[in-house]
Amino acid sequence: MSEKQDAQRIAKHFISSTAGRATPAIMKKTIAQAKTLLQSGYTPDEIIRVIDYLINERQIEIYSLGYVVHSINDVLRTIRERELDEEKEKAKAFVKEEQEK
Repeated sequence: MSEKQDAQRIAKHFISSTAGRATPAIMKKTIAQAKTLLQSGYTPDEIIRVIDYLINERQIEIYSLGYVVHSINDVLRTIRERELDEEKEKAKAFVKEEQEK
């Protein structure tokens, strides 16, 4: 996908996950903010995961993708730490299961 298409997909995901609808001006601003994140080296999946984490896990009411711009590094770190913890727990469970055989 092109950067423009990725930015539009991110913006649509953000809007549908928050307000549900947006004026053309708000959509344009949201797409521009998504492009900024993409140009900074973040992948579309990382950006969407951060949006989902902020809304679903932290239960933050986000009004602008600008919040994601400012918090993405901290949230990605938190997500990675959680994933590592989950992998460690799975590995421990596997080892325990193997020892019980």
